[in-house]
Amino acid sequence: MPRNAATTFSITNVSRIAGVSARRLAYWDNIGLVRPSIKRAHGRGSRRFYSFQDIAEAKIVGRLLDCGLSLQRIRRSFDFIRSLRIPICELAIVSDGETIYVCNSEDFIVDTLKGGQILLTLVVADLVKELEAAASKRG
Repeated sequence: MPRNAATTFSITNVSRIAGVSARRLAYWDNIGLVRPSIKRAHGRGSRRFYSFQDIAEAKIVGRLLDCGLSLQRIRRSFDFIRSLRIPICELAIVSDGETIYVCNSEDFIVDTLKGGQILLTLVVADLVKELEAAASKRG
């Protein structure tokens, strides 16, 4: 299924695709963790409609919970991630079981639970290539 903005998914479909119960999805909507961006529920019996991006968020939250992270940490992390205004489908999310990091390039990782502290990453293979090229020019 394409990540088309016009594609909408019911809570039943999101539950099946993301592997998260409809009851849990409704709870996450109520607490503001993963909200349906197409149409929110308004009263008993009304329907929620989710986007593909919402499904990705639900899947990520479920995985982070499965890894033992608390709902409070995940919620704080997602608040920070949303503040970046970068679609979650364009990010890599990494966790060590204590904190949640987000990456959007090879050059840095951001700690989402420490106010966006940036951690520098170095890809050693790329660094070695750069050094070899500089050394070969030396002559």
